[in-house]
Amino acid sequence: MEKLLNELDLQSATAKKVAEILEGRIQQLRKSNDADLPPDKTSHLRGKLTEAKRIYNLMTTGTFQSPSGLNVDEAE
Repeated sequence: MEKLLNELDLQSATAKKVAEILEGRIQQLRKSNDADLPPDKTSHLRGKLTEAKRIYNLMTTGTFQSPSGLNVDEAE
């Protein structure tokens, strides 16, 4: 898979800050997902969680990949 961000990009202060913010967001979404929610709300929340994980992966590895390992273009 082609890297969208190079090592220099990944080591930037901005990339590190975005990754840190996303870690917090992922934790928030996971906690919310543990709540007793209706199926439609749970589905929406899981979609947000997946997207946050994809962006986190981009900011930490340079590839925009889903948590399951599928390329975003393959998953759609």
